[in-house]
Amino acid sequence: MENAQRHPTLYYPDGNLVVACPSDDGPATLFRIHQAFLSSHSSVIEDMLGLPQADAANEMHDGAPVVRFNEDPKDMEIFLSFFYQPLSVSSNKYLADTEPDVAFKLFGVFRLADMLMIEPLKEKIIARVKQDWPTQLRQWDDKRHHYTILNNNQNLTSRFPEPGSAIRLARVFGLGMLSPLMLYELSCRDPLASYEERATPSIGIGARWELVSQEDRINAERGRLNG
Repeated sequence: MENAQRHPTLYYPDGNLVVACPSDDGPATLFRIHQAFLSSHSSVIEDMLGLPQADAANEMHDGAPVVRFNEDPKDMEIFLSFFYQPLSVSSNKYLADTEPDVAFKLFGVFRLADMLMIEPLKEKIIARVKQDWPTQLRQWDDKRHHYTILNNNQNLTSRFPEPGSAIRLARVFGLGMLSPLMLYELSCRDPLASYEERATPSIGIGARWELVSQEDRINAERGRLNG
């Protein structure tokens, strides 16, 4: 496969299937995996991998058939790591208690788990996101106060959960996970600041507004005005 690159750790010589993921800014990434191992986690995987690829029937690479996924290589890397490297730092760090950006970083992984109907992985991610978003306002205020002190009252973006990505995850997959506190926290964010900007006295804590629907933007603005 011209210009494609093998993944450094998830390309197994004894694998019998090559998964190819395109990249917007570079060559495609190839993962060589074991079809039976992945199929044991989901009958959907077994059925999907058994279907011929209409755009590249019988495509082979390094002696193994190729299946193309239109997914970001990084998302596929994390997804496969949960199965092949479940005890590694690289896979566990995304679900760690110290990771504030689970809903954003694992959105693509959740999409793969949803598409392939891998419920245990979905449940893990959902449970971790819910941990970031308690149901009681008092619990949320305590959490916010804790992170404010932890960040020396300066920049919460490095440690504090971001509401826009959590709302997107809940909206896209209809998980019954949308918490009023996500919208409440969104209403507390500076509508003119991005998530990446460092909070200062003149710039409040921002959000990933590009992920938020117009309806939720309006709801957040109403909450801000009524607050």
